[in-house]
Amino acid sequence: MKKLLALLISAVMILALPSLAVSAAYDAELTVSNAEASTGEAAEILISISGNPGLCALGFEIQYDKSVLTVVSAEFTDLLSAASKRVNVQDGRIIFNAASADNINGDGAVAKIVFKVTANSFKGATVNVAPLGEKGFVLHSEADHSLADVTLKLNNGSIIPPGGSATDIPTTEAPACTHKNTVSETVKASTCTTKGVALTRCADCGISLGETELPLADHTAGEWETVTEPTADTEGEEAQKCTVCGATVATKAIDKLTSEVTAPSTTAPTTTKAPASTEKDGGSTVAIIIIALIAVVIAGLLISLSFKGTSKKRRKHDEDYF
Repeated sequence: MKKLLALLISAVMILALPSLAVSAAYDAELTVSNAEASTGEAAEILISISGNPGLCALGFEIQYDKSVLTVVSAEFTDLLSAASKRVNVQDGRIIFNAASADNINGDGAVAKIVFKVTANSFKGATVNVAPLGEKGFVLHSEADHSLADVTLKLNNGSIIPPGGSATDIPTTEAPACTHKNTVSETVKASTCTTKGVALTRCADCGISLGETELPLADHTAGEWETVTEPTADTEGEEAQKCTVCGATVATKAIDKLTSEVTAPSTTAPTTTKAPASTEKDGGSTVAIIIIALIAVVIAGLLISLSFKGTSKKRRKHDEDYF
């Protein structure tokens, strides 16, 4: 009984893990650090994440007063070394966006900015952080690889002169981009078994507006292969299989085999004599013709001589008589 109860408790805890992981995502924070600097000096600002639930997309913008601060450098840290990253520095705004096919895990600094104070009479400046569009932060669930929006608490920072106070800082905000023109680029291509990921960006300012899943790709059909051989009684079958996953893409029937049966002959076999050589027959015929012609000529000569002899005897008889 105790073993059964222990198994039930373990099963409930395992089933509750995905929901606990998702709810923990809403406790995460993105914080801009503070710094001190006088006119002409540099100030380093860090943007850090805490309570990170595991992100596959992280996009944010830093807003600052360009009349008192100049950007010296802006870059992501090694925490996002495996991600695809982009930093776009504009007047009064710095765009950070990163995306990865796998989760970006861990807490700590995600970006670093070095400002130079350029104002002659510097009283301080705020450094604000804002999400990119409606989907600046996206959670990639390890359980089912689905995408879900994550809400992070945002904490702004400031740069003040030594001995100054944050209450003396004038509030300034950069003009917001409307992100009307967007473009989409594939971060991870789809196959016939796994869905890909596409990242949507603003074509005007280059910020990331979030990621979406791509549909599965079509199967890649291979050569036709015989699955079942046909017989005289049944049809056979051919099939095309996907060269990527091995799934059957298409099938077609193979016609039945046809057999021709010859009935036994009831007539006795006849013997056919081979015709005589035509060359021999031709020679005999010619010889016969020649002999016949010679006989005709001889007969004609004999008849002619006999006729002449008879004529002479008659003339002599007539002469003797008269």
